[in-house]
Amino acid sequence: MQQYFVNDQLALQHPVMLDEAQTHHVLHVMRMKNEPLVRVADNSGIVMLAKIVINGNEVTAVPFEVVTQRESDETEITLIMSLIKGERWDMAIQKACELGVNRIVPLQSRYSVVKLLKEKTDKKLKRWQAIAKEACEQSKRPTIAEITEPITMKQLHLYQSDLNLIAYERSDAASSHLGKALRSKNFRSVSVMVGCEGGFSEEEVEQAQNSGFTCISLGSNILRAETAAIALVANIRYELESREMK
Repeated sequence: MQQYFVNDQLALQHPVMLDEAQTHHVLHVMRMKNEPLVRVADNSGIVMLAKIVINGNEVTAVPFEVVTQRESDETEITLIMSLIKGERWDMAIQKACELGVNRIVPLQSRYSVVKLLKEKTDKKLKRWQAIAKEACEQSKRPTIAEITEPITMKQLHLYQSDLNLIAYERSDAASSHLGKALRSKNFRSVSVMVGCEGGFSEEEVEQAQNSGFTCISLGSNILRAETAAIALVANIRYELESREMK
């Protein structure tokens, strides 16, 4: 069943208008007729079943049943990732959102090939947020992951969590395995850092450690940046869901 995030606050039996892109999707991609069922969410954590009503080129959804409500004690996942090139960055956003991150923080690190110009930041953020929204709709999440303004290492402290991890593969680094780190303490929030193609410099790792981040290993294989991000988030989600089943 298709899901759409709407701009208006949801209320039972109160019609909400779909935006231009969603209207196009309903009419020309899904080719829906009147009164098929969809899921609608308003980014507050509430998701409702709704009937689609088509009036010419306008499409509204009429909610009639609450199907899910976000739990207030849900563990929050923040992915802090060095900027990487084009499609690979887009993929990292998409897959991380599908897997359940709550926040993605673009990081301008020393070895980042991508240097984001200030005048282009707003345009980039808008595009990245659109990717996040679409991924969260596709995976039927109750809220949209946030994409923050890009930061530098000096601002890392702004995104500290109960558990803070940095993926760092160096033979002389005292890294613990990811699984061990995730089971080392109880946490209600976790921040994970992933470097770009060139990884992190020793100075950046030291800065992260001084901000409370622990070096972790993803195993013996050397992963591309986007693969490492996906692997990290997937393992965290698995660990959290395993806890809930106990």
